[in-house]
Amino acid sequence: RGSSEAVVAPIFMDLYLVLAVLLGANMLIALMAKTFDNVFEQQTTNYMFLSALLTTSWSSAQAVPPPLAVLGLPCMLPWLVYTRARRCYGWEAAEETEEEDTAANELTVSQLKEEMEAYLKKCEGEQGEEDSRWRTGFSRQVATVKEQVEKVEAQVEKVEA
Repeated sequence: RGSSEAVVAPIFMDLYLVLAVLLGANMLIALMAKTFDNVFEQQTTNYMFLSALLTTSWSSAQAVPPPLAVLGLPCMLPWLVYTRARRCYGWEAAEETEEEDTAANELTVSQLKEEMEAYLKKCEGEQGEEDSRWRTGFSRQVATVKEQVEKVEAQVEKVEA
């Protein structure tokens, strides 16, 4: 005679529930690991970019904090007298050529921004954003070299034929 209580169905339901929880946790761990890999690969580029932004933003700031900046006012009077004397006596022309020579070697903020954008565009594929098949920059570089070798081999075959 059969039992009046179902025993097998709750056991299967419990096993299914445990299996679903384990698979869900495994998928969550895998997603977190992939996210960590992506962030870790981008770490150097992001650090350099943020350091450059911080440097450019602080380049126009005063050298001392605001309460101490008042101490610079007494120094401004001799500087003002010096600049007026320089204009009156024609010392300005000789110093302008020196300033032009040094200014030619320095980058402006807009030029620095363009340089940073060009660098980031150059390094765009190295951050793991485009192709999720490659987990490291080295693997992408190996694949790029392999593609270049295949192209050269194809060109050699065309020339030989």
